[in-house]
Amino acid sequence: MNIIGYADRMTVAPGETITFHVSSDKADCRAGLVRYVGAAHGQRSAQREPIAIDGLGAFTAQRQQTILGSYGILPMPQRPVRAFQLWIWPTRSALKSRQTIVHTDAWSLFIEGGRIGLEAGDVRADGGAVEDRAWYLVAGNIGPDGLDIHVERVGPGRPPDSVVRAAQRGQIAFGAENTLILAASGPGQAHYNGKIERLRLFAEALDKADITALRDDGKAPRPVADWRFEDRMSGDVLVDHGPQALEGKLHHRPARAMTGHGWDGTTQIAAHKPEQYGAIHFHDDDLADAGWTPDIALAIPHDLRSGAYGLRVDNGEEADEIPFFVTAGTASHDVLFLAPTNTYLAYANEHMAESETIDWSEVRVGSPVLNAYDRAIFADPTLGLSSYDMHSDGSGVFYSARRRPILNFRADYLSWVVGGPRHFAADLQTIGYLEQRGFDYALATDEDLDREGAALLSRYKVVLTGTHPEYWTRPMMDGLSGYLQSGGRLLYLGGNGFYWVTACTGPDRDGIEVRRGMVGTRVANSGPGEAGLSSTLQSGGLWRHCGYVPQALVGVGMAGQGWGSGAGYRRLPASYDGEGARYFRNIDAEELGHFGHVMGAVVGDEIDRLDFALGTPSHALHLATSTPLSSKYMLTHEDLLATTRAVAAPDNDLVRSDIVAFDLDGGGKVFSAGSISFAGALAWDDYDNPIATMIDNVMSVFLDRDRAANGEQ
Repeated sequence: MNIIGYADRMTVAPGETITFHVSSDKADCRAGLVRYVGAAHGQRSAQREPIAIDGLGAFTAQRQQTILGSYGILPMPQRPVRAFQLWIWPTRSALKSRQTIVHTDAWSLFIEGGRIGLEAGDVRADGGAVEDRAWYLVAGNIGPDGLDIHVERVGPGRPPDSVVRAAQRGQIAFGAENTLILAASGPGQAHYNGKIERLRLFAEALDKADITALRDDGKAPRPVADWRFEDRMSGDVLVDHGPQALEGKLHHRPARAMTGHGWDGTTQIAAHKPEQYGAIHFHDDDLADAGWTPDIALAIPHDLRSGAYGLRVDNGEEADEIPFFVTAGTASHDVLFLAPTNTYLAYANEHMAESETIDWSEVRVGSPVLNAYDRAIFADPTLGLSSYDMHSDGSGVFYSARRRPILNFRADYLSWVVGGPRHFAADLQTIGYLEQRGFDYALATDEDLDREGAALLSRYKVVLTGTHPEYWTRPMMDGLSGYLQSGGRLLYLGGNGFYWVTACTGPDRDGIEVRRGMVGTRVANSGPGEAGLSSTLQSGGLWRHCGYVPQALVGVGMAGQGWGSGAGYRRLPASYDGEGARYFRNIDAEELGHFGHVMGAVVGDEIDRLDFALGTPSHALHLATSTPLSSKYMLTHEDLLATTRAVAAPDNDLVRSDIVAFDLDGGGKVFSAGSISFAGALAWDDYDNPIATMIDNVMSVFLDRDRAANGEQ
């Protein structure tokens, strides 16, 4: 792909400006705007309509570069620095290339080929071998006549010969030292992998007694700078407790709120004992912002309709379309489609198809078939990682950012998992339904709901989810709950929703943070004590364990996943009587949905079930359940209480999808479909099918149109 780009934001309101950043091998480019009005069916392109708008046309682009790797920039104290002390926990110590832990204009602390060293000019002191995932106290003296380094392994399992002291004499010339770089020697240069905890600088040399006091929190020399990383863990600021308050800044979002050398296991949440969470985990493949030069600033007209849009950039040889969403601002409409942008970010540029830890043949028919987007993602590490990937040191990815090209966030992206549309491309199937039926609808995103809460939803009579609203923040959960309790109506038209505790990161919500804990369908465990989110200092993991059980909120919750053949729904008695019969009006079939653009049926991919034991309201209508699923569909991890062979459909009755509806006090209503593949069946045969008829009925009930048509009040 010789032209790609990204927007500085995913959501924009009328009257605001959105900026696009483009990288192209060809300088002469053109830009135009399209509005998405439907999804790709089979191999056909997504349905678009061109939009004429001022400010677009010819522009000049360049090839842009992304530099990976997290690091910190700290100002140096005014007094000369003659000693330092910190703790480290390396994770890729065996690398032959240099990994810089601390770098100044005069000296550097580094790991190279499994050994730690201190260097100033031509003088180098060897601190001995270090091991991965072990804590070390490191101290050093930098004088005009040489270097001293002290390396001491700390913590349980410490071997008897864990202390190395080395000195190297030689002339060291000192110049101006204005900046200290933490975890690199510069952007993109010699990045360190591992944790660093509490860096202190001193104006005088440290002797053996001083170092012992620093290790044991005894009486030690007063530092000229003392950065304690447990302070302000939710941001990128590094707080100095020294006399000059030399505030530093982190770049590319390394992991904060990480256990330090003194973590004793008595707490799992950093806010409870912050002094035990003073470590920062740096990675050479962290990415928070690609940092490209902006090319296009597009002012959104006040009269531009709310919806899903794409900026098409073309260099005469290839083209790319960068999606974004225009909200309705404070205007009210009948219907809101809530685009699950947190899910798009969680899966952004994921590499699971090439994972060596997942045997896809167990849950999928055939080997994954990659498309051009996937191949581009796998070929270019500078596109960054998803929350489903692992860092180069084997640790899980916590953060995913939007200021970078996200190639599987494209209208024509066909997922290797399902062999068809998934996530954004699949959500266009639901948007196509709203367009085709002519509803008065607007669009908002997870980011908008996180910011505005119930006030956003209250402007709409009915809210529709996307196909996979998996990643919800607490403000989003509170907002939806408040909306429903106040009479709001929700159509949950997806699966595996409301699953992971998530946080929007940064003051402008430029990304998300997810920590998986040690349960749930996941690719990696959080480290011991590290399941709490740095962004909120609250528990991560599953919402099921953190106050919002999906079954209690929307009637169904995650039951299983699989990528064998799909299934249909079989109607249950509740669908033939009373309120349930209204939802199935003009549908005669006992089974429905044995068709669809995704996995060939309405039930497929990840699926949700009713479960009264987990909180499904006792008065909920159980309207339909899935017809038998293949053995490729496996029970979700959190429901497996003991090791057993009975984890798959059709033998395990817990592995199923259910359609559920219920009312709430105050007029609220919920209808839940419980399948990611649902929208693919909704769109089948140009929305002329029993699934679409069912949703027509639900929308009529939720908008109070069928009662009005019958003369009811």
